[in-house]
Amino acid sequence: MSVFDVGQGDATRISWGRQCFWFDFGSFFQARRAKTLFEREIRLCDQHLLAVSHLDGDHVGGVYIFLDAMNALVKNVWVSSWGGDWRVKMHQKKINNRGSRLALVERVPHPQVDTLWPLEEHRGLNANELSWVLRVWHQDRRHCILLTGDISKLIETKLIETYSSPGCIFLKVAHHGSKTSTSRAFLQWAQPKIAFISNGYGHYFGHPHQTVLKNLDSHGIWIFRTDWMGRIDVWIEDQLIRVRTVKGEVHLPI
Repeated sequence: MSVFDVGQGDATRISWGRQCFWFDFGSFFQARRAKTLFEREIRLCDQHLLAVSHLDGDHVGGVYIFLDAMNALVKNVWVSSWGGDWRVKMHQKKINNRGSRLALVERVPHPQVDTLWPLEEHRGLNANELSWVLRVWHQDRRHCILLTGDISKLIETKLIETYSSPGCIFLKVAHHGSKTSTSRAFLQWAQPKIAFISNGYGHYFGHPHQTVLKNLDSHGIWIFRTDWMGRIDVWIEDQLIRVRTVKGEVHLPI
């Protein structure tokens, strides 16, 4: 698994052998960095499955760079049919022009991915709140990562009320560490051991917020963040989790 340094944006890849699942692609404004990244990374897999949490530019913008690098070898880019908004037609046209299709689906159609939110129409919620929340399993289905897009505390509460704990070691922190997410109640429910924060260095939004960092620390959760550590690569071997960043490599027990 890799959490890529795409500045103020999100881009995550989970690999099952030679099959890769990509969730979000950063912004189009990081195009030069993303182009080099994607051209290098696509060689590592024989099949690429693409999904975007929602249609904000810092999540979907870089998908065009990825599709250009793939030269029309990707059939679909999945997005939630419950989270569609006025931007759907614009992105459909741009993606169609690159030989692929923006596919509106109720759930991510893959056996290693559980779609937790949204599962039906919700009126009155904004695009962030309608971000996909996915539980993505490791190849052996013993370990997983919880991907949360840009959801708010309101959606965190809905997840707590709907599901038992997802049982994932890894958490992709919502909304780049904004104070609108990652409540203590949510962390108590999710119970991750390791949290990843994808955010831009010195960005004017000021992510991650100190409240979020304190919440994570109070639960004894290891924090890895792209603004300080760059790209984050993770492997599970035997009973060890290996996490590699530009700062070095850490080995943690499962």
